[in-house]
Amino acid sequence: MSDEVEVNVGGGGVIPPYIPFQTFLTLMKQLKTDGLPPQIDKSVLAKFSGGTQGQLKVALKTMGLMDESKPTADLAALVDAYETDAFAA
Repeated sequence: MSDEVEVNVGGGGVIPPYIPFQTFLTLMKQLKTDGLPPQIDKSVLAKFSGGTQGQLKVALKTMGLMDESKPTADLAALVDAYETDAFAA
């Protein structure tokens, strides 16, 4: 199964996979606690189910927070801001 899931709608737009915000926050907390790894793979996402792992990876790529399997500077900044006043922005 590919992590490259895209759904075309009416006008040809692409809808990224949906992940619950709480799942995203759980990932941010984990990355803040454990540190940002050089790549995001199954070992980093082990606490999530297989389907959720795939959805997280595609969502991170769609949001520009991950290139292939490497975290971007934007993800690093977001993880650093997690649990601070700057995170809301």
